[in-house]
Amino acid sequence: MKKIAEGSALLRKFALYEVSGTVIKEVTRSETETTGSVSTPDLAHKLAPNMSLPVKGKIKSKTTRYQVIHLKDGDGNRSVVELVNFLVPCTEGDEVSVWGVKEGAWFAARNQSTRRSYRKLFGAVSALYPFAAHLGLAALLAVPLWNNMAASKPGDTGFAIFAALITFVIAGFLILIPMAIVAFVRGILVMRRVPET
Repeated sequence: MKKIAEGSALLRKFALYEVSGTVIKEVTRSETETTGSVSTPDLAHKLAPNMSLPVKGKIKSKTTRYQVIHLKDGDGNRSVVELVNFLVPCTEGDEVSVWGVKEGAWFAARNQSTRRSYRKLFGAVSALYPFAAHLGLAALLAVPLWNNMAASKPGDTGFAIFAALITFVIAGFLILIPMAIVAFVRGILVMRRVPET
């Protein structure tokens, strides 16, 4: 893995990394998690045992796709790139390059052999999301309310803390949209630094 660029995107410093090489092995797998419940009303069966029972319930499934690409560069160094919900079609012998802002946060790839590029903007967005600023701003909005509540009802500290927590959660949701926009713009700015080859 080598650093190919450094910069700043909306007050966030970043380093862009690249891993390139010949594919020596590629493994793709999927995992599906299924949750839910199914039930039948017992009363209906007791009243009419010969009738088919209506079945009620909800079943939810979520599939996550994983890809592990083993690469060997021109110097014989080996690298392993692990991708989650971001697949790069490749086979043994293909020349592949992958870019990210840190190891594991890969968001762009190119199969040099097929001349196809693949991008996952939300991979860059999630890696550049301003979590600390989000929590800090939510806390800054919640603390003044807690002070006001504590001052207005000196003996009711529990209510003031509860109100501050509720305000913290509401402020967190209100700040979510502007912070997501900041992360989205950061992601676009970093994506522009990925070399087009």
